[in-house]
Amino acid sequence: MDGRVGTAAELEPHGRLLARILVNDDVRQHLTQQLDASPYRERKLHFQAYLGQLRGLAIAEPERHSLDTLITIVAPLQPLELYFPIQEHRARWRGEDQLQVAVLVHDDDDPVSFKVNGPRQVLARDAVPTMPTLVLTPAEQSFDRVLMPSAECNPDLNPGCDEGSGGGGGGGGGQQADTSLYLTRLKIDDDYEGLFKGDPEFEVHILGPNSTGDSLRTHQCTGAQAGHPYQFDYNDTDQTWTGNVLLFSKAQLASYRSTYPGKAFRVFVVEDDTETCVLRLDNTKVAQLLGVLSTTYTDLDAAIDSTFNLVKTVKAASGIINIISAVASFITSKDEMVGAALEDSVVGQYFAGENWIIRGEGNTTKGRMKLEMKP
Repeated sequence: MDGRVGTAAELEPHGRLLARILVNDDVRQHLTQQLDASPYRERKLHFQAYLGQLRGLAIAEPERHSLDTLITIVAPLQPLELYFPIQEHRARWRGEDQLQVAVLVHDDDDPVSFKVNGPRQVLARDAVPTMPTLVLTPAEQSFDRVLMPSAECNPDLNPGCDEGSGGGGGGGGGQQADTSLYLTRLKIDDDYEGLFKGDPEFEVHILGPNSTGDSLRTHQCTGAQAGHPYQFDYNDTDQTWTGNVLLFSKAQLASYRSTYPGKAFRVFVVEDDTETCVLRLDNTKVAQLLGVLSTTYTDLDAAIDSTFNLVKTVKAASGIINIISAVASFITSKDEMVGAALEDSVVGQYFAGENWIIRGEGNTTKGRMKLEMKP
């Protein structure tokens, strides 16, 4: 994407200009209204669109000049988002001038902030500021639609999905399964998200070959912005998430078996820091992980459904080659790789209530989940 922001230093001028604009009382009151009205998670605002709304306010100089300058600068950039990642700040700020704008790109950045009517300062990344702190950062939220409970099929995330099929893919002439793959429990051992990045955005990807069989693609993504019934939100990693969310529908399973007979799929968990349900991972780390898992567990590191049940001693078949070779198609970014799911008996590690183990970098346990095949 053109205009991609790679460093916090590139965002600093934008944060400084926004702090200057927020000197205006009307702008701050307008901001509170827009945050309250936001339909997105954590009350996020699409920054470029928000600035366009400010043009309709009667803003005098010098704030007007700062606004016009900022609109011009950010227009060609990737989508940016503006929000309060710290819930207590979001709850108590009602338009006062005791406010600062922080900018960062990656979790390991030390946020740089600009106070309204105040100087630049560097914040400690793990300390909650006493002053309410807005964060300007590349967008994790997808602003192209507001997700509402709707049909099971989500063609935006599964291009082969046919809304009339009740879950995507079509049968492709294969035998129709009578069960779907569900996630009913999930425990991840870290939140993979810095203080100033707000809530984590965990996604579970069903990975398998692309149409030509020479690279990997997401056949279905489940996460906070994936749309019903693939939508779930897991924020408190001190607790175990429990629920009933679809990972791969009966129609998708039937289509997958027909299109890729005998080939496994992989259940892969990430913490998303960029575009919704688009894998942007470190190629080297992914290749190392998949290679170690394949070698350590003698290719028993993926999943396949058989006779409408999830086979615990998984049959990897030729899918492993595709999965490893597909690493090159991933775009290097700062998405966090949590890991790949393996059946507990393969790993030799067991937890009450979960049956699959998430193994990540260094073949270490990063969490666990319960996968179930159900009607």
